[in-house]
Amino acid sequence: MAVRLGRFCGNGPGLWLRMQQAHDLWKAEENLKDQLGSIPCHAAM
Repeated sequence: MAVRLGRFCGNGPGLWLRMQQAHDLWKAEENLKDQLGSIPCHAAM
């Protein structure tokens, strides 16, 4: 689908794939926000 949209709009599939990836990540974080708060963060040393 990204290839078709990129071809139609003339901006390539990469833009559409990045937008979908950003949306998917946002949705995952929203769905897991309560659970993610209980996971400790490991600070880099």
